[in-house]
Amino acid sequence: MKRIEADKEIRMMKLQSQQVEQNKPQEDGGRPIEMQAQQTSSWDNSLAGKTKRYGDTLKHVLPQMPKEIGELPQFFDTVEKLYSIYQVPEDLQAKLLIPLLTDRTKSVIGSMSAAVIDNYDKCKKLKSLKQCLTATRPTSHN
Repeated sequence: MKRIEADKEIRMMKLQSQQVEQNKPQEDGGRPIEMQAQQTSSWDNSLAGKTKRYGDTLKHVLPQMPKEIGELPQFFDTVEKLYSIYQVPEDLQAKLLIPLLTDRTKSVIGSMSAAVIDNYDKCKKLKSLKQCLTATRPTSHN
């Protein structure tokens, strides 16, 4: 009888120990693992999380916007091919384009509505992109 009670008590202690270990706060923020996984998943699925993930992936692949108008079609073709290869969602394409633009173009884009900035096709077709390049092109003195 005493042996059965002792075994039972040992099992209870092990069970309690396991429960304490599962609920024990982790070193990186004091939250249980399940909560950390939920927050990580939430971040990964957020606009900011997806933008960061794709931005980091494409950072060294995407070209900078050229300073010559004649090079714009090739620039956009390259960007679109890379978006296709890396399967960039449409809602991120315009956002990932902005860091590639010239400083002057960024300032012009910054003054536009969010609806324009949020749409890749609208950004691509903006006449102001071409005007920015035309305005900064040096004139020849022949």
